[in-house]
Amino acid sequence: MRVSGLNGAGALNTQPEVYHPATRTWSVTPYRLSVPTYPHMLPTAGGRLFFTGVAFGGSAVRVGFLRPLTGSFQPVSGLDTNRRDEGASFFVPFSQGRKVMVAGGGGVATTAQVDLYATANPTYKAGPSLDGPRKYLSHATLFDGRVLLAGGQDPQNNPVFTAQLYRPISNRLEPVTPTSAAHQYHSNMWVDPTGRAILVGGNPARGSVQRLVERFEPWYVDVADRPQITSAPPSIGHNQPFTARVQLTAGTTLKYLRVFRLMSTTHQFSAAEGDFTLTPVTTPTGPGWSLTNSPNLTPPGYYYLVAVDSRDVPSAARTIKVT
Repeated sequence: MRVSGLNGAGALNTQPEVYHPATRTWSVTPYRLSVPTYPHMLPTAGGRLFFTGVAFGGSAVRVGFLRPLTGSFQPVSGLDTNRRDEGASFFVPFSQGRKVMVAGGGGVATTAQVDLYATANPTYKAGPSLDGPRKYLSHATLFDGRVLLAGGQDPQNNPVFTAQLYRPISNRLEPVTPTSAAHQYHSNMWVDPTGRAILVGGNPARGSVQRLVERFEPWYVDVADRPQITSAPPSIGHNQPFTARVQLTAGTTLKYLRVFRLMSTTHQFSAAEGDFTLTPVTTPTGPGWSLTNSPNLTPPGYYYLVAVDSRDVPSAARTIKVT
């Protein structure tokens, strides 16, 4: 589904369109939808799209659930009324796509979280604060379940070099080593197969482009005896058990297998969000795993498969395809 953006006349496009893979055709929806440019929207298990409240532009920011084919909209309350131009928004790690967090944007340093399925009318609740207000904030979910927040600029358009890690278990932010260079508008960040975060791009000043690539080294990349996935199927299906072999160091056990959807970022936001823990099952050949999450949250495509041992040390990733 495509929404917002500018039309051929440079005005806000209010006509959503839907792509149909089977016929490779587009159709327009029977309704109009006015949302700011670069709207952050994430899929939900029920097939609705959740507009997180982060976007860019002067039109009214939507926060809530949209049914894509009918246009019906359920507002979600609790988010402060400050504009969150190009903040970060992402699924809270380990929540199985249940919780969403927004951070920063525009002139705010606040964060907020919402449990999408807690009640019939979910509400945002305040979270920990960033070290300062910023927009153009990049984010990346690391293999240990923490989220790295880096890049961006303050309300006076000065680059922000400080970086923070969000810990979902304790719901707090902690400082990490600052970046070496400015990564503002048009910057992007993702995690490579080793579990390192890569931060690139940005426009430190009009007419210039940031060429320095920076790499964040999480603690686990220095662990000499990380678990290793030695075999796994090239593709898996929903609710179809499979087996994988993991080489573990002596004295440890396999805690779980996780999949991370490969990021697809634009303007600091990854619409291909999600980290999901696979369900242990029994197969005819022994212990196995199954992807039991809703296909709406884990659609067909490529994912990182990561093994985590009893020390909470993650392996390097193996790329698999969900069909």
